[in-house]
Amino acid sequence: MATAPVLAAAAVFAGIALGPAAPASAAPVMNGHYVVTVSNTITGQTTTDDWYFTPCGDGCASVQPWGRAQLANGQWTLDTTNNALCRNDITVYRAEDAHYVWDPSTLAGTVQLTGKSTACGRPLGYRLTSSVKFTQVP
Repeated sequence: MATAPVLAAAAVFAGIALGPAAPASAAPVMNGHYVVTVSNTITGQTTTDDWYFTPCGDGCASVQPWGRAQLANGQWTLDTTNNALCRNDITVYRAEDAHYVWDPSTLAGTVQLTGKSTACGRPLGYRLTSSVKFTQVP
């Protein structure tokens, strides 16, 4: 029967018409100006800061002056230092280690702070996890 060659030809032409499958999308990129909002779970304070990202390779984004964010296991991470914000509006500079983790799609995540000093009357080594949200500025 002539049906088999006709079906085979149709399949070949359909494949040509559709073309090859698109390549997998590249890793998410952090690039440009972002406003970072941190909501402190203890004091209730919400702070914002301007961060500027520059791509530094696949899964890498430099953010001045904090360091380099890395994309690992589907999450962006950044390890840096942080200023401690006390209830009385006093800021203690670089009093905490900060470990940021955020989702590349939602740009939401957490920052875990670990005290490097007894800032704000907190014990040495205290831990605090706060929510963090990145909003890209057009």
